[in-house]
Amino acid sequence: MSAQQPQMWFGPVGRIIREVALETGIPADQIIGGCREQRVFRARSAVCWLARECTDRSLVRIGLALGGRDHTSVVNAIHKAEQRRAKGDPAFLIMTDRIAARLREAPVIEAASDPLPAVIGEVENLLTRLRSIQETRA
Repeated sequence: MSAQQPQMWFGPVGRIIREVALETGIPADQIIGGCREQRVFRARSAVCWLARECTDRSLVRIGLALGGRDHTSVVNAIHKAEQRRAKGDPAFLIMTDRIAARLREAPVIEAASDPLPAVIGEVENLLTRLRSIQETRA
């Protein structure tokens, strides 16, 4: 299990991952894992689209919740999801609309146990300290 996997259970994106896993029957660890099978990518693209539409999470944070993917992977998945919704995959459209409706009916309240903000704050503090050390050595 990678360092990013435990955080997928927290916060809004974690809830979306769980919702998509339940709808598709694909385990959450496969959705956030490295599998490139079409059915898994389809589920992952649903998570990305839903996270973008139903949360205020950045592309970077969505990618982190999905096993550490970068923002370009998230953009690609969102683009594919939009194509599926617009034409060619009515089941995908129905599934994403159904999950989006559930998310809007009962939005996720940020839990204090969401470790990501604390981790980001720690990394920013460390970077600031490193920069000041480098400046003193220069």
